[in-house]
Amino acid sequence: MTLKAWQVYDAVKSLASTLPVTTPILLIHNGMGTIEELQNIQQPLLMGTTTHAARRDGNVIIHVANGITHIGPARQQDGDYSYLADILQTVLPDVAWHNNIRAELWRKLGRQLCD
Repeated sequence: MTLKAWQVYDAVKSLASTLPVTTPILLIHNGMGTIEELQNIQQPLLMGTTTHAARRDGNVIIHVANGITHIGPARQQDGDYSYLADILQTVLPDVAWHNNIRAELWRKLGRQLCD
């Protein structure tokens, strides 16, 4: 689902109550601080960032630029779900797994500040 950062907590909290605790939840959005709000979620939390670009045309989302998606565990206890990068790679390449995703998130934030 597409959300703004301020909407993530309520949406994930609601979704988590319906999912098995073994189902990972992947968050890819602009903004930081949502993981700190979600510390009590039992499901594994993954974070990501992407340089793919899309635009909306009425009710249609149009993919306008290819990029790279970086994903990794949000918390130390969230484990190794690197196989998800391989699965996502088949749908929307390129996808890279990072054991320390926060470094990549900070890099993207730095690039955005320079733009």
